Amino acid sequence: MAKRIAEEREWKIKMALQYVMEIKEFAKSLRLISGFKNIIYFSSGISRNLLYDEGALEDITGLKKVNPAVRDAYQEMSKELASSNSPVFTINTKGARGYLDDIDKDYAGRIADDRGKEIGKRGDHSLKMLSDLSGGKYFADIEYYEKISEEIQNVTGNYYVLGYYIDEKWDGKYHEIKVKVKRKGCQVYAQGGYFNPKPFTEFSEFEKQLHLFDLALSERPYFQEPLYFPSIALPCSNKYESNIVLLSKIPKQKIKEVIRQKTEVITLVLDKDNNIVESRRTEIHFSTIPENTIYHYIIASLNPGEYECRVVIRNLKTGKGAVGSSSVIIPEPLDSGIKLYPPLLLIPNRKAYYLKFSRDLKDKSERTSLSLNDIYTFLSNKHSPLVEEVDQGISELLAVVRCSVINIPEPKVEFSAHIVQQTAGQKIPLPFYIISSKEEDEQTNILLIEFQLPELMPGQYSLEIIAEETTTKLKSKAIRTFRVEK
Repeated sequence: MAKRIAEEREWKIKMALQYVMEIKEFAKSLRLISGFKNIIYFSSGISRNLLYDEGALEDITGLKKVNPAVRDAYQEMSKELASSNSPVFTINTKGARGYLDDIDKDYAGRIADDRGKEIGKRGDHSLKMLSDLSGGKYFADIEYYEKISEEIQNVTGNYYVLGYYIDEKWDGKYHEIKVKVKRKGCQVYAQGGYFNPKPFTEFSEFEKQLHLFDLALSERPYFQEPLYFPSIALPCSNKYESNIVLLSKIPKQKIKEVIRQKTEVITLVLDKDNNIVESRRTEIHFSTIPENTIYHYIIASLNPGEYECRVVIRNLKTGKGAVGSSSVIIPEPLDSGIKLYPPLLLIPNRKAYYLKFSRDLKDKSERTSLSLNDIYTFLSNKHSPLVEEVDQGISELLAVVRCSVINIPEPKVEFSAHIVQQTAGQKIPLPFYIISSKEEDEQTNILLIEFQLPELMPGQYSLEIIAEETTTKLKSKAIRTFRVEK
């Protein structure tokens, strides 16, 4: 009998700890959402016996075996909710009737006062602890739901935000906070404290994932202010296979504090519903690469739709990160017609170092898959890609242009180009020369074009290329934007 009771108790402890851990991880994720996140929690709570290990079995010495694991974990969970600015308003779903004295018949919620009375023999104490530590309020009886709803509305609709400077230390310690008011008759509901940040090496795997998505997707990341580098996404094919190139310019000097030690490079592609549809990860020590600027790329296959692309470089020791971002629309494949894809622009006579990251560098099939040169024939290490900006005074650009003509017999295609200063909106025709061309297959030609540029003042520009099939008069336009810097 005693063995069965002990086993049942161990099972309850295990279930309680699992529940607490899930809420604790949820609380950590709430840190990434700015502002207050008021939580209304309907529950009968964790029994007092389990929370404080009352009724534990005695060991052979006659002493009770006390297991504080549930209580300690529950307190940590409540503190995590407080630290994420998530006050919890707990409502007892079993109510207080029948086992509490001195109930205020007009409003059962008022039994949670400061008279020091025992709050209950069931789950009351755990619910009150949760509200107290998180900065919310405990309501003892769901029967009074109308008045409870009214009071929660009053409490959450009117509040003060108090702030003070702290010495931030990366030690992960919890600091208690107490707020008092001098005015008599007032009750204060405030979070019980906050956690200092902790070293990245002490993060759990779940916390590292939160940290990654915070870096990749947040406009104002919770954990840090990341560094940024330019990145572009270029659709390149009428097929589903290998139809997008994601290219990033990594300036080592600009992000040197990120790449001092070993780093990981993570590429994420998310659809319009924020589902991850493509991901790559590899570890690298940038100090082994002598070049100051690195052009990192992946080639992926995406279904038609809208996508957000992110490249995250993260220091594996400090967690410090740098981010490149871009958006792209993959169009539906054409059954017939003409399609011009955004060109890969090249700055002449500037050497480039390319680095491709596959899903698994140990996978032979990945190592032999398409490279950037396969898609953009005529690519040379003597010329560097224009990813975001170019220096003022440049007089020419090269462009590797892909053009597909589908189900048009004996097509003849003519090209034109102009540049647009985005502020003024002025279109300037661009003289160009087709240096070389190559037929990739029956549908697609690849061209290397040289553009002669007018004198460009600092600002944002669009280079527009138009392809027209002269027989059908069908047209397609491709646009690349870039910035001219002094």
